[in-house]
Amino acid sequence: MKKLLYVIDRILYYFLAMLLVALVLLLSINILFRFVFLLPIHWTEEISMLLFIWIIFMGSAVVQKRDGHVSIEIVYNYCPALARKIMKIAGQVLVLFVLVIMTVLSMKLVRFQYHSLTASLMLPYSVFSLTMLLSVILMLIYTTISIVDNIRTFRENKKLHPEGASDTQERISS
Repeated sequence: MKKLLYVIDRILYYFLAMLLVALVLLLSINILFRFVFLLPIHWTEEISMLLFIWIIFMGSAVVQKRDGHVSIEIVYNYCPALARKIMKIAGQVLVLFVLVIMTVLSMKLVRFQYHSLTASLMLPYSVFSLTMLLSVILMLIYTTISIVDNIRTFRENKKLHPEGASDTQERISS
């Protein structure tokens, strides 16, 4: 399982890097043609928007895997270790719940936008919203794995530190 996730991660990282390079090249070519040759290329705007949307959504899945989304931790930092672990798991379960809702809604959005076409390239708008569905599915996978790992760690620490043991050492190490 870990090897499969590693392969998915590598593919995702290289895919995002290629999208970013393609976006920069496409925008540079468009600027060159628009201001130097006075020949704007209209379809580059749609492709640029598509690349940008894919970079944002798939990048959010990478950030979710690394647990790097913005969070307010002022209360969390002052809680004892046990309360922090419980809060962490509860927060991840809440995120999982929201991701399930987003999965259902993004599937509806992809189906709804399938028949609407873009102006220049005549692509279905579902190509734009498909990235939301894929990124939410990846975030579901990453969040589920993180919850399982945190629960496993929580149980192992419970066995190592019986009830009534001080959590001072855990506070110092965190």
